[in-house]
Amino acid sequence: MKLAFVVPWFGKGISGGAESESIRTIEKLVEAGYVVEVFSTCIKDFHGDWSQNHHRPGTTVEAGITVHRYPVLPRDKAEYDRLNQKIIGRMRLSAEEEVTFANEFFKSPELLHALYREKNNYLFFFIPYLFPTTYDGVPMVGRNSVVIPCLHDEGYAFLSITKQMMEQAGAVIYHTHSEQRLAEKSYDLPADQIQVVMGEGVELEQPGDPDAFAKKYGINSQYVLYAGRKTPGKNTPQLISYWNEFQWRSGNADYLKLVTIGPGRNTTHLLNEGSLIDLDYVSEEDKRNAFAGALAFCHPSTKESFSLVLMESWLAQKPVLVNGFSPVLVEHVKLSNGGLYYANAEEFIGMLDWLMDHPEEAAVMGAGGQRYVQSRFSWDVIIEKYVELIEQMAAKNQLEIERIV
Repeated sequence: MKLAFVVPWFGKGISGGAESESIRTIEKLVEAGYVVEVFSTCIKDFHGDWSQNHHRPGTTVEAGITVHRYPVLPRDKAEYDRLNQKIIGRMRLSAEEEVTFANEFFKSPELLHALYREKNNYLFFFIPYLFPTTYDGVPMVGRNSVVIPCLHDEGYAFLSITKQMMEQAGAVIYHTHSEQRLAEKSYDLPADQIQVVMGEGVELEQPGDPDAFAKKYGINSQYVLYAGRKTPGKNTPQLISYWNEFQWRSGNADYLKLVTIGPGRNTTHLLNEGSLIDLDYVSEEDKRNAFAGALAFCHPSTKESFSLVLMESWLAQKPVLVNGFSPVLVEHVKLSNGGLYYANAEEFIGMLDWLMDHPEEAAVMGAGGQRYVQSRFSWDVIIEKYVELIEQMAAKNQLEIERIV
């Protein structure tokens, strides 16, 4: 029996946390000697047309990985969008509306048939929870399923299709204890379901040059960094609003800038245009240098399941400042002693002032964060946990898992 990852779309260069995690995990499992294949659709990526087959259906070998892709059918996007807005707004869907939402997300009957046909030939890993590849796929393979949900406290998590999928999974891999508690509170998980709080693998790269980023982009003061999408979903409008408060009320305002890197644009009005350096995508080298040179990394999001950017800040030995309404981010901060968290604008301002005025204590936080990442989320640690889980599933379901030693 082989291992298989089931994902909505697959390919090098596809952006997204779950997408990147699946690719890296597959590569590391192959390095550990497992035979791993991919089952996916012909959709290009998250930003593509979900009713268009960008890839040819069929089986290919990409960077040594066997990839099985299946076509998608036309969908009623307008109806999906209408229902999706209701879910985002935490409005309850009727049973009929939920069926419509699930059916109009995207449809690949051939993929589901393939999963059912191969259910006894693979141990299947499904990531993330939100897509039909997972909520329709898990019932096709039953006990031979492992779900990596990347679960958030959001409307999608409380749909009946999500509840049924989570309760049918043979095993679940969580990124944090906070994510596990959300699942245990929300679903009737079976007593014999294997559950593992594992985290996510992180490349332990050397920190960048602490002076190079500021020099390249003409930054002549200390700066606090945000890296990620600039969208309401990541709560960046609130970050800019709180930054305006800092500019207005802090005596340190003239000595600190905010640097934001990533897709999208900040549209919130700024009190001081010169206090923000807003960049799009930057190279990986520039990004490492940005972390290395920052006073701290600020993460305003409330909906995270792990957060690689938090780990990148800590690998650069920089403290973090996170939204206190994100259980996941607060859990990381508490376990690592690697930063601070805020609940309002006043606390945001006070903590930025404190970080500027206490460089030695900030350095201790950054070092604590680095130890936390190195001890818990190196790929050696994560793959060892995968091996333990695979062995548990093999013993429980009487499976023979192929491995090339």
